[in-house]
Amino acid sequence: MQKNFYLYPMNRYRQETLKKISEESFARQILTMATDLLRARDESTAKISYECTMEILDEIGQAFHKATTLRELRRFREVVAENYLRGFDPQQHKDLLEVLLNFTPESARQIDLIKT
Repeated sequence: MQKNFYLYPMNRYRQETLKKISEESFARQILTMATDLLRARDESTAKISYECTMEILDEIGQAFHKATTLRELRRFREVVAENYLRGFDPQQHKDLLEVLLNFTPESARQIDLIKT
């Protein structure tokens, strides 16, 4: 049974985007997720932001062979999912973003920019 493309317009776009993100450096992937998280301003935008972040984490998690990094990514995804289910709390969201940015030295340099 062939899928009708028009019934799934976002799936193709998402897969192409995720494939492109998975080919980037780890620091760049972290910054992409941080950008998604920065878009959250209220409950509805936070849900979308968390969904996008979890999709990226699922995609890039498949490419990691280093156990410690993979474990940290999976734990971070669990925390994102908890926040998704719990609802938007601005302070927890800010803390989550700071933890994400601390994954790499390159992304950690951006922490001062989000504190303002």
